[in-house]
Amino acid sequence: MNNGFTYLGLFSAHHLAALQDWIAETGELYLHLEFPHSGGSGSSYLVRSLRDLKELLSAQTHPEIEIFIFRRLQFPVRGIADDDLLVKALETIPDNSIYDIISLVDFRSPDCPLIGGGENHVDLKHDFSQLRGENIGLGLSPIENLDLKWVYAQADEVMYLTVKKNRNYYEKYTQSPEIYEETLKAWIT
Repeated sequence: MNNGFTYLGLFSAHHLAALQDWIAETGELYLHLEFPHSGGSGSSYLVRSLRDLKELLSAQTHPEIEIFIFRRLQFPVRGIADDDLLVKALETIPDNSIYDIISLVDFRSPDCPLIGGGENHVDLKHDFSQLRGENIGLGLSPIENLDLKWVYAQADEVMYLTVKKNRNYYEKYTQSPEIYEETLKAWIT
């Protein structure tokens, strides 16, 4: 439970203006959310408006988050998986590079389901043999190839916002929350 808290307050007017311009450039942004200390691998989305972004972030309840929003079009090789698209993919993705493949079947949904991925042209050819006839997008993996040093140095390419904590639990509070009722009221008001 997030007690009414949302991550929307992390975004300044400058962030929102930049994101609006980024969406205008490509028609979408690749959004990846990581949830530290959750044991999961995060979730990815294709956001086509600030409204979509707001809805997705408003729904997040984990007490920690890492938000990556990429400016450039991710998964730039798009279309029906056939021989022509495979040739384009092999030309675009260098051999021995980590790549991802997403489904573009329901382009209205913000979910960005990974349906394939690998680290070389052998893997890529195998994935294509399994995905023939499907509407897909593919490119270098935005997350597997991510380096936080690059993120900090490339603010014009990726927006990174994070909330991390070294503690989310206090046993005495869990056992006797009533003891801390006045403290919490004073903090909130």
